[in-house]
Amino acid sequence: MYDAVETDPMQVAQGVRQDLVAYLQPLLLHLDAQVDRRLVGTFVRTIDAILCFRNRPHGLLLSELGGYLLTPEHAAAGTKRPCNLLRSPKWSASLSETFLWTRATTQLEELEHQGEEAPVLWDESVLEKPESIANPDLGSVRSSKAHRLTRIKPGFYHPPTRPIFVPGFQWIGLLLAGMNGTPSVAAPQWWTTRGERASDKRTEEAALLQRCLDAWGTRVCHIFDRGFAGSPWLRLLCSSPVRFVVRWPARYKLTDVAGNREPAWQFVRGKRAWEHRLLWDAHHHCHRKTGVLAVPVLYDGHSLVLIVARRGAGQTPWYLLTNEPVASTPELWRIVLRYARRWQLEMAVNTVKTHLGVQLLWSSKPLVIEQQVLATLILAQILQALRLEIAGRAGVDPFEVSLALLIRYLPDFAAQGHDPIAAFLTNARKVGFIRPSTRTINRAPVIDPALLVPLPRDLILVRIPRYANRNGGPKHDRAHPRRN
Repeated sequence: MYDAVETDPMQVAQGVRQDLVAYLQPLLLHLDAQVDRRLVGTFVRTIDAILCFRNRPHGLLLSELGGYLLTPEHAAAGTKRPCNLLRSPKWSASLSETFLWTRATTQLEELEHQGEEAPVLWDESVLEKPESIANPDLGSVRSSKAHRLTRIKPGFYHPPTRPIFVPGFQWIGLLLAGMNGTPSVAAPQWWTTRGERASDKRTEEAALLQRCLDAWGTRVCHIFDRGFAGSPWLRLLCSSPVRFVVRWPARYKLTDVAGNREPAWQFVRGKRAWEHRLLWDAHHHCHRKTGVLAVPVLYDGHSLVLIVARRGAGQTPWYLLTNEPVASTPELWRIVLRYARRWQLEMAVNTVKTHLGVQLLWSSKPLVIEQQVLATLILAQILQALRLEIAGRAGVDPFEVSLALLIRYLPDFAAQGHDPIAAFLTNARKVGFIRPSTRTINRAPVIDPALLVPLPRDLILVRIPRYANRNGGPKHDRAHPRRN
């Protein structure tokens, strides 16, 4: 981009700001057609101020932005500018939603042009506002923060064991992610169980699924975690023309081709994996030998495939239920790795909540809250774009660039007039800006094609399974006393 050493700092800052305006240009054009041009300038300057001056304790505190937009002496007047923007009746959060959806559609077309897959990752979360009860639309949400704070600590009072519920909003998020690179936020959806806009979980999920079908059809594969597993949602997926992968709880029952209804774990009990690979365990920072196998199952008359990924001793297997055709082992691995990409959505939610402080709401009005959260998601997209640019210039994987350090030191570099990308690339590995990634990595040996020979025709590929007796030997070798 720019050389901070040979270029004047003011020119560097101006150039970075021009790149920011170019990134937001589709949204600014729609905004300019509906509101006053001064409010459009306020929108750009607000995003610019958040990028340059935000910090984790204060997050997106509205009173702090007033001093950053103007000067500390005129903080009160500066605070009125984003307030006038948010209160303007000539625009709504739907503009930001359309901007995010359009960018996700553009990324889908790029992935299709490159011949890559494009899974859509689904997840649920909550937006907590525990100190406020003034807004009648605030519903009851399960507090994840209270769950973390009430964990048992040795030597301290035993905390409450039941879930703690606080006022807040429910959140459903969609992320369009290729098998490599940075994902894009597609459609954040908020809903509540109280007030005039009261709704329920299945209604919101069904509306969001229908929106995906109308726009993308079967071009994408939808990935769901165990929170979506259940009869109502699975029946809706099976009755819709949608490709899906759902992580199925091991104790939930399915039906085999013979009509026997059993828990999922019993379908693969005693069966060996078809193939093994070494996959990186990001939690324990080691490679694990992972095996996969699949069995056909039925659910409510629909033919599905249950794929099991065994990740080694001490690790919970993945039971993945899908309607994708599985005819070979590479297709099994393709579905398993597709589900492994779902962790990108967890990282995106963590970026918005932990690093950008979206939980510090500016207002209790639902419209203002939607506009604030959507602006935060756009800000997260900008940070991901900077991360991708740094990785491209350094020639490394984007996940090797520390997003936490980027968010932490970007305001300092911008305030000093330095190019943040050039500053990050200077001694990047020495100071930890670029470090080895802990995400799942496929490891496979390089085999010389000359060593590959066809299998003998008389080779037996399928053998009858033989199970050990309870006492370790065959039944005819020892006599077992009859039990009373």
